[in-house]
Amino acid sequence: MNNYEAIFRRQSIRNYADEPIVAEHLVQVATLTEMDRINTDIALDIQLVDGAKMQRVLSGIIGNLGKIIAPHYLVASASPQGNYLEEVGYAVENLVLRLTAAGIASCWIGGHVKPEQLATVVTIPDGHEPVVIVALGMPAAHVELYRVDSENKHRKTGAELTLAGEVSKNWEQLLPALLAAPSAANTQPWRFAFDGDTMHLYAAQPNVLLRPLFEHINHVDMGIVLCHCVVAGQHEGFSPVVSALAAPSFAGMRYFVSVKFVAGIEIPAAGH
Repeated sequence: MNNYEAIFRRQSIRNYADEPIVAEHLVQVATLTEMDRINTDIALDIQLVDGAKMQRVLSGIIGNLGKIIAPHYLVASASPQGNYLEEVGYAVENLVLRLTAAGIASCWIGGHVKPEQLATVVTIPDGHEPVVIVALGMPAAHVELYRVDSENKHRKTGAELTLAGEVSKNWEQLLPALLAAPSAANTQPWRFAFDGDTMHLYAAQPNVLLRPLFEHINHVDMGIVLCHCVVAGQHEGFSPVVSALAAPSFAGMRYFVSVKFVAGIEIPAAGH
């Protein structure tokens, strides 16, 4: 399985076997934490933390609502500058897809991570803010690691998420991977506007009541959908160009970045 296939097969696992990942897989996890990035100017760190350590303080870090008992956790932190939340979402989702392809289960947990108690189990680099925690391990015996049905139910369609423009033939083949992206409480905050082979990516702003719950984590979600976009584009043989452009404005929408894929030319993704 490759990262592209993992997009459609992965599912969030909330129940784990009560044993650690075998040593060879732990080595693989450590290797995989060398992440693919969009903006390497943003300092970002991902650490693997022992489950027993984390479980002692997990409720205090994220509250009981997000508590998931797993043998291992990843803790992602970043320097709070620019689009750092989106950068964490991009890098961690890329890692999660790799773990999925390697047969390791995972689940994104938490929103506003409380740094005081987290500091008792992991050393957060100076100047960093903890952003997300990901549970990982092998699924419990009664739980399927992979989604059997790749169809994404309860997800908005491409038409519902498109603000403007005609969807080109190239983007038609990439859209399923974007629609499959996970988000907090399945809020699917992303919206698209198309201009030929360029897609402008926007975040729908939560209403006043939901903003305290979702605004922070929806920034991370935007990085996740961008990761799916790049993985799908590369799978189809395109090279991604990710940049900030003079994109049109839409009421209630926050512009994030624009993406264009160029066939057969190796062009690195630009920082945003």
